[in-house]
Amino acid sequence: MKATLKAAAYYFGAVFALAFVLGTLRTLFLVPKLGALYAVLIEIPILLFLSWQVCRHTLNRFSVPPAATHRLIMGGVAFSLLMGVELVLAMLLFDQNWHQYLAGFQQPHARIGLVAQGLFALMPWIQLIHGDAHHAP
Repeated sequence: MKATLKAAAYYFGAVFALAFVLGTLRTLFLVPKLGALYAVLIEIPILLFLSWQVCRHTLNRFSVPPAATHRLIMGGVAFSLLMGVELVLAMLLFDQNWHQYLAGFQQPHARIGLVAQGLFALMPWIQLIHGDAHHAP
């Protein structure tokens, strides 16, 4: 279980860093020209592709057992870390409370982002059933 939790933290950190860079580029360059919805629709496939690669690397690096329980825990912990950090950043950087943070998900672009975050959480399990990540015993 220790390897699964370490993998979750690593997976979260690596994907969060990538998402932070892509989100900054989206906000600075795409949103002003295309609007929030189209900007997110461009960003999401790139981020999901990168997340898939990071997930595969993480599963192999930390030798996460090829069991649904471990994969779902890894994704669930990574998702919890992601949502927690996003809430803290919304509070610190944008002076939002948790009600305002949650209300933001009523925007179409934010809902699409939340779906992508759900896919991020399920990716370790999806790679198990897809057979993409190779576990060394």
